[in-house]
Amino acid sequence: MPVTVRLSKSFYDRFGDDIANELVEWFNSVDATYRADLREINEMNFARFDANLGERLSKVDVRFAQVDARFAQIDARFDQVDARFAQIDARFEQVDARFLAFEKRMEERFVTFEKRIGERFVAFEDRIERRLAEFETHIVERIGRSEDKMRNWMIGFCTTQLFALVGLMYTILHGR
Repeated sequence: MPVTVRLSKSFYDRFGDDIANELVEWFNSVDATYRADLREINEMNFARFDANLGERLSKVDVRFAQVDARFAQIDARFDQVDARFAQIDARFEQVDARFLAFEKRMEERFVTFEKRIGERFVAFEDRIERRLAEFETHIVERIGRSEDKMRNWMIGFCTTQLFALVGLMYTILHGR
């Protein structure tokens, strides 16, 4: 895409249309020359890159062939491993059967144990409730006795204060 050089109106006014147009043409021809040179350099670089890429791709193809051969060896090893896993799976099935029998026995024992624990917890809860009821009764009685004592002390204190106040008032009113 060629770039057209344009100059300002003051440039045209100062140097005239002929010189300004000649300068614009010179800029455009220099631009065209540089573009042609750049295109030629790019084409040479691309040709060199294309040749280098072809050479490297052929090396990559050889390497992929080697990798494919290695994968074939690995596949053979995996087949051996798969056969070994089949043997292991058979052993695990035997172990699973034994675990299922063991699990069934343990579950039966757990149900019996759970039932016994449940009965003991019920008996324990009954004992706790009885003890809490006894404790509550005892506490209520003690609080009642404490309230009676406190009431008696308050009445005694208030009565004493009342007598002291009456005596003080009498002394103030009668002046002795």
